[in-house]
Amino acid sequence: MRLTLAAIAAAMGAVGDLGALENVVPAGIQTDSRLLGPGELFVGLAGENFDGHNFACQAVEKGAVAVVGSQPPGLGCPEELGVPYLMVPDTVTALGRLARRVRDEATAQVVVITGTAGKTTVKEMLAQILSRVGATCKNHLNLNNRLGLPRSIFEADPDAAFWVLEAGINMEGEMDELGAAAGPDLAIIVNVGPGHLEGLGDVEGVARNKCRILAHLAEGGRGLINLDYPELVSAAFSLEPRCIGFSAKPLENGEAGKLKGLARYHGEYAGQDENGRSRFVVDLDGETIEVNLDVPGPLMAENVTAAASAAHLLGVEPATIADALAAIEYPQQRFARRVVGSWLVIDDSYNANPLSMGRALASARTAAGEKPLVCVLGEMRELGAKASEAHELLGREIAAAEPVAVFWKGGEYDAIRSGLASGGYERKATQVSGAEDFVNAWRSLSMDDVPGGVILFKASRSIRMEQLAQAFIKEHAA
Repeated sequence: MRLTLAAIAAAMGAVGDLGALENVVPAGIQTDSRLLGPGELFVGLAGENFDGHNFACQAVEKGAVAVVGSQPPGLGCPEELGVPYLMVPDTVTALGRLARRVRDEATAQVVVITGTAGKTTVKEMLAQILSRVGATCKNHLNLNNRLGLPRSIFEADPDAAFWVLEAGINMEGEMDELGAAAGPDLAIIVNVGPGHLEGLGDVEGVARNKCRILAHLAEGGRGLINLDYPELVSAAFSLEPRCIGFSAKPLENGEAGKLKGLARYHGEYAGQDENGRSRFVVDLDGETIEVNLDVPGPLMAENVTAAASAAHLLGVEPATIADALAAIEYPQQRFARRVVGSWLVIDDSYNANPLSMGRALASARTAAGEKPLVCVLGEMRELGAKASEAHELLGREIAAAEPVAVFWKGGEYDAIRSGLASGGYERKATQVSGAEDFVNAWRSLSMDDVPGGVILFKASRSIRMEQLAQAFIKEHAA
């Protein structure tokens, strides 16, 4: 970021006396005083369990060039901090306004990706494809919310050819803030499903809120949406009738003609090759590519199609797209596969909602084939009034996958047990409280007698399911 303090203050709508520092360019922007470096601008955030205004003095002592806050500095700070103190009505909103100024100063084409499941994977795929044809910046991990997206924009190279940004929401209105900050040249909506229902209401609410990104397209910007979700199609075309469609469903029966008429892009899972890799065939507006990847086919078809379609819209040649996809490196804790002893460990522990959980189960069952499947799963959070219903349905989906054992961490276990029972599941199932409890339960259920197979780890982020996966790997590594 190359803006002066005066330009930053104007973008944020801040009030304060910069004195002789108005033409100073900060070394960076930091919201955590512990991480702040000399010459950086400190922005105080007020949260439920902390108040950054109380650390204004500490930030100045560490070399902050100026401080931004929505209230006076606290915890005994002197009236004069010794550096400019800029006041704004709301610091989070101010960061979003500044992000938009930074975005407008950049020459990069900006891509924003959202959806209920798979957006981080699509972001990683697309960024790696685009890096074949130009310098590309992306969010680190999933820094995709009202704080993470501006931070990603501040850290991006303004001279890069592409910015690939992920946008995540869990409340009404948040996408308008993210969209206003990013102003995408291309907005991709991968899918919609029952995620974050506590703040978004229902699937129609999810679709309506995700599609708000289309209201913030840059001049000449385009929307790319998945036509396989009726709620998404309805919400998207009501906002942006010129949306471009893709589909990852097999074109069969009467559906084929309808989708072929709407979708410029289509991809699907075409089974496995002789080496057990998943085959994907993608039609890129009339030109077909085929890619063989060591990933779960049914789970990844949608992601592969979305990333390939977006790259093609951005001018990448089909052959380059195919070559880049074949060399893709996938993010951690997102269906990451590792062989440990006689077990294929599938670590999909980063997050979960009903849509992603169902897909993970289906893909794990496919990966297991005739071998035993073990499910180590946990609560799907932020589902509001739909939580028990969603977990009972998940219990039935687990039963249909026919695992030899189910380990559950978190709440809603009664709903899971009800779903398992209604699905006819009569094998081992138990609730565990943490990694040590899981290891003990594994032993008490004589799971070491199982000759190996596939074990799936997945839950909402706050369940910390990765701790159970790490404990399993430690116990069973050769």
